Amino acid sequence: MPAPFILVAPASRGIGLGLARHYLRTTSLPVYATHRARSPSSVKARILDAPHLDNVDKDRLRLLDSLELTDEASIKNVADKLAADLKERGGDDHAGCIHRAWFCAGILHPEKRFEDLDNGQILQTFKVNVVSHLLAMKHFSRFLPPRNSPSKEQAKWIHISARVGSVSDNKTLGGWPSYRCSKAALNQAIRTFDLNLKTKKLPAICAGIHPGTVHTDLDGGAFWHGPDPARGKFELPDAVERIARVVEELDEHQRGRVWDWKAEEVLP
Repeated sequence: MPAPFILVAPASRGIGLGLARHYLRTTSLPVYATHRARSPSSVKARILDAPHLDNVDKDRLRLLDSLELTDEASIKNVADKLAADLKERGGDDHAGCIHRAWFCAGILHPEKRFEDLDNGQILQTFKVNVVSHLLAMKHFSRFLPPRNSPSKEQAKWIHISARVGSVSDNKTLGGWPSYRCSKAALNQAIRTFDLNLKTKKLPAICAGIHPGTVHTDLDGGAFWHGPDPARGKFELPDAVERIARVVEELDEHQRGRVWDWKAEEVLP
């Protein structure tokens, strides 16, 4: 039986960093992490630099090669290196399979007015927020458990999305047009990929997660004025605990959709 593992891409900062730490602390599974750094050892040290990880087996954290989100060759290379590592540790080409996979890539440019739109920034937003996720589906889906897997538990393939990708929820404020459009496109990709998994009868589901407003460097602090859980504003550890719990409880009837930190659906 293929050994299960966790994949977090990328895991060098923000929500991905928090998720890598979470699974190191709460599971005994290997955690594979992608990054963009020139020095993988510095990324590994950063992930492990948390008080609750003092007694964790550091060999469980496995840093893959540097991954450039906007370069398909780089994405394929990292997937190939993951396959090689699994084979080396397990002895064959099917030695490991995804238990949980998180794809956290996202970028936000300030666009409060349509006059702020910039062609280069729009293209970069879509490359990171949509294209990189589609290419991850292409190159990393081979690590999902096979159709005949003896495990009764479904793998969970998760993309970090956002409520602003909801067309029906865009009623009053507007703003951030390229970011909104990219997240709407990502939500469509999530739905389409999940239907693909279902058609293939793989023991896996795909869903999106809206984590709320989290204290990371995504927006440069533009929306951060301190935690306020009642309004969906969280420090990183709290946000990660909430969304990880939501994912653990997702079932067959919730697949292919986007859910927030309260396990409430973000409607299309």
